[in-house]
Amino acid sequence: MRKTLLFLFLVAITLVFQQCASVQSPQGGPKDSATPKLLSSKPNNGEIDFEGKSIMLEYSEDVLENEGKQPFLSPLTQVSVVAIGHKIKITPDSGWKKNQTYELRLSKKVKDEHEGNPSTDSTILFSTGNQISKSKIQIAVENLSAKANTKRSTCLLHGKSNNIYFSSGEGRLKVSGIENGTYLMEVFADKNENLKYEEEDGDLFTDSVRIDSSIEVKARPLPQIYKPIRCFKQRRGDTVVVETSKQIFPDQPLLDRCVGKNSEGTLFWLYPVKEQIISSHFDTLGNCVSDTIEPLKIDSNRSLTQLPLKRKSNIRIAGKQLHIQLNWSWKPVQFPEKIEYTKDSVWIKADWEKREFGIELKLPILKQGKLRLRFDSLVLYNKNVLKMDSINIAASDLDQAGNIGGTIESGEENIRAELLNAAKEINGTAGKGNFQWQVKPGQYTIQIYRDLNADGRYTGGNKEARRKAEPLYLFPDKIELKPGWDLENIRVKPEF
Repeated sequence: MRKTLLFLFLVAITLVFQQCASVQSPQGGPKDSATPKLLSSKPNNGEIDFEGKSIMLEYSEDVLENEGKQPFLSPLTQVSVVAIGHKIKITPDSGWKKNQTYELRLSKKVKDEHEGNPSTDSTILFSTGNQISKSKIQIAVENLSAKANTKRSTCLLHGKSNNIYFSSGEGRLKVSGIENGTYLMEVFADKNENLKYEEEDGDLFTDSVRIDSSIEVKARPLPQIYKPIRCFKQRRGDTVVVETSKQIFPDQPLLDRCVGKNSEGTLFWLYPVKEQIISSHFDTLGNCVSDTIEPLKIDSNRSLTQLPLKRKSNIRIAGKQLHIQLNWSWKPVQFPEKIEYTKDSVWIKADWEKREFGIELKLPILKQGKLRLRFDSLVLYNKNVLKMDSINIAASDLDQAGNIGGTIESGEENIRAELLNAAKEINGTAGKGNFQWQVKPGQYTIQIYRDLNADGRYTGGNKEARRKAEPLYLFPDKIELKPGWDLENIRVKPEF
């Protein structure tokens, strides 16, 4: 009996020790989602004659600097940041400027140490002088259609005293504590967050603003370019190949000798080149580049037939006719007297017209499939005689073209409208008033600009040259033309 009781006692003791020694997960509460609260700051908001060497911030919990490239202070000031427990110390690397109002930006710049919740406190204004600069500016950032911009933008205000004020966010931007004066204002999408406009940032709004109180302005970033066009030249006897890093529009001296080019406007063949050519060409945003092609020694052994021949076709239906435009990369030097096409194995004479780099055929509406053509003699610069050709007619090429029509309502002068397809190619142009475009089914957009220099194309800005872009407006409504449809009575009222 005693042995049985002793055995039961030992079993009980063992179970007690096992329960005490077992490891269990702690029963935690809900995840901490509260943001750290600012309890005190030195300086206080609105404090003047601040003489401290550093800014001291105390929060409701342990905090760290939130990683990010956006700085703490406007105007831009390089600082060192130290976080210890509930406190953060911010010290300017080169000290404070005298009689300067600073805006300390705290939103999302501080986070709690454990969960990483960012702070929501906004700004603290203080001054190292005897007064706070009370001027401020609010910027409503818009897109090309004059609607509020939902993408993150950055505003920089460059002052004469080397101060650079800034603000970043979505839609409306605000900068406070600004000294009165004239500033160069830049608004753009700062993609790499270095607070400096670069070509990769895309569109840019730039203007000079006078600030002597609280003002509100609208900013609509527009296309810019300031990197120079790179131009390369290769000589082949009395032939010169000109290649550029961006699309260009050559002037007349170059065009007079241009016998071939690619559709992108970046590659041109000149022939013959026997004397010096001085040309000026422009990029798509109106930046001009001058170039000189020196005299060449004639080499009769070189031939243009060594250069490539390419051809593109554009097919559309207009009314009861099939329009086929054939464009070669080389100008025809001799057009044919007669062009024929096959239908049911019978050769039929085609109606056609000359184009600068090819021809346009006007045929009855045909079935999809391969269409064979023959010329009595089509002579190109790098191909002596072209007598046969063929193209493929796809089902989509036979969709009935439709009309896109309406009215452009504007009191401005020099208005130019362009119809762009999904590939951003111009399919039609018009001025102020009524417009009517007959195009293939597809998706289109309408862009309108004030052609201030009357060159017939949109001219963007140039930051380094301080040239402002031509006012540009993008019609916000989607235009989708279906086969057999007409879209009429479109009213466009551009807001520049």
